[in-house]
Amino acid sequence: MVDYILVVDCPLKWHTANLQQNKDHYASFLRRLGPSAVTTVADRIGVGVHFNSYVPWNEQILKYGVVSKKTVLGDLQQWGALYVAG
Repeated sequence: MVDYILVVDCPLKWHTANLQQNKDHYASFLRRLGPSAVTTVADRIGVGVHFNSYVPWNEQILKYGVVSKKTVLGDLQQWGALYVAG
């Protein structure tokens, strides 16, 4: 499995568009709850990164995480979670 980290300006905007185009990438409960729930779970429960796993693409399986530029820069500068910077 190949892992990707996508750094975006606005995760809410990104997940809104991605849920419209690739809703099958998301867990069923998050699909139903919508993009606000995706970003809230990532920010309040997790470390600011939401991962979509086991996504088929070009005969491969990949996993991609979506994180805000602000979160990445904060982690790189202050090592708050060491998740992205780690």
